[in-house]
Amino acid sequence: MSTTIAVLLIGGCSAFGENAPRIVSADALGITYRVAPDNQSTAVNAAKEYCQSRSRSAQLRSVTPSGDNKSTMSFACI
Repeated sequence: MSTTIAVLLIGGCSAFGENAPRIVSADALGITYRVAPDNQSTAVNAAKEYCQSRSRSAQLRSVTPSGDNKSTMSFACI
């Protein structure tokens, strides 16, 4: 896991607790988060930072309800 991801996770946990975006998967092509609906903008910002650290831009691929009042948000780094 890169330092950027670790910093995002630590920062997110302290600021948002249980509702913080959680990384489901991440690689050079993109990142996927599990997030509460009221924190989707946080996931968007985290994806932008993640992709920018790879000299790319984040593009939302999909938002899929995943139960427990959460959604899975998938981003491509283009």
